[in-house]
Amino acid sequence: MPAFSNPLSHRGPAGAEYRVELGRWLQGLRAKVGLTQRQLAELVGMDGCSGISAIETGRNSLPPDRMLAFADALEVEPRLFTAKVLQFTHPHAAALLLGSDPRKAFANVLSKVPARQWDPSNSREASCGGPAG
Repeated sequence: MPAFSNPLSHRGPAGAEYRVELGRWLQGLRAKVGLTQRQLAELVGMDGCSGISAIETGRNSLPPDRMLAFADALEVEPRLFTAKVLQFTHPHAAALLLGSDPRKAFANVLSKVPARQWDPSNSREASCGGPAG
């Protein structure tokens, strides 16, 4: 019997795609509240801005133990923030928590979460201290 395989694993190609989308959404939130990567890193207790950059570009995942800190820093209600993150990282688990139909599960919750507002073609951030978007 083959081992269970999660097509959305953070290590596989689909996981990388989800991380990139999550990173874009987070960068849009950061731009909306006017924080640099360095400022966000300080607010969430990360060393330097390279960790934020790695999350925003999809190279790393959002640390689960810092989810509340990210929600607070990005001015999103923590449960809504978590629901949105779960949509990117674990859509099947999120659907189980919020309802059996993934299309309906997030309709109400995610309508309250700010949409992605960052456009990578307009990014002017040259370094960790530069402005976002």
